[in-house]
Amino acid sequence: MRLTPGGASQKPSKLVKNTPLRKFIESKPCALCGLDNRHGRMASHHIKRVGAGGHDENNMIPLHWFSCHAIAHSMGPDKFQKKCGCDLKAYAIQLTDEYNQIEASNGKS
Repeated sequence: MRLTPGGASQKPSKLVKNTPLRKFIESKPCALCGLDNRHGRMASHHIKRVGAGGHDENNMIPLHWFSCHAIAHSMGPDKFQKKCGCDLKAYAIQLTDEYNQIEASNGKS
């Protein structure tokens, strides 16, 4: 266990983060507003929360950090998906597949 800044204890995460995939996701335009990283920081937003067992692969979409990412967390996944007007899980799978194809063509898979 480790202490968080507020002093509460927290179990170490067993989740292995796929940093290259996260960087790839964050290079894409926001799934909600269409802004990209030229307009501020992007976030790789997990559709299924990590704390609920969500992983990086097939589970992340790009969101503009300061606006859309906060909206996603305040609305919850079902309402947010309706606001986006698309199947977020299908989009996350598409992005992971695209990343894996690029990695395979570069000889990294």
